Amino acid sequence: MQETFPTIAAAALEYAARGWHVFPAPPGEKKSHKSAEYSGGREWGATTDPAEIARDWQRWPQANVGIVCGPKSGLLVIEADTEAAHGTDGIGNLAALIAQNGPLPDTIEALSPSGSWHLYFKWPDGWDIGNSFLGHGFAPYFLLAISLSKSTTRQE
Repeated sequence: MQETFPTIAAAALEYAARGWHVFPAPPGEKKSHKSAEYSGGREWGATTDPAEIARDWQRWPQANVGIVCGPKSGLLVIEADTEAAHGTDGIGNLAALIAQNGPLPDTIEALSPSGSWHLYFKWPDGWDIGNSFLGHGFAPYFLLAISLSKSTTRQE
């Protein structure tokens, strides 16, 4: 069942209150309804402004919630893809790194509808991090668990 404006908009407002820059994403798509061209140069039109967020979800009530990663939101998301869905064994690569170097710190984790493993961390100050060998690596943005995929499968 597709969630509607009050629940998804409330989640977007809660995330923005944490300082996470959010944007409305069309259900089943990995993009923003907005663009930097029409948003004062802000990538994906992301914002923490509650009034703008309310307007966005009034305009696109079925939108998913996208969050910008990196220093701007203070988030680092490691995405380890699956061989079956993405042609890269990111989960195997990450497991090998953990076996070689020891466990990762406790953190929030999620599985995407395609089976990719997402790990959420506070952005490490002073680090320059880019995409990597895990099968996608550092995600420039991600869709929150409240979001729906093309098959309307809720992310875990």
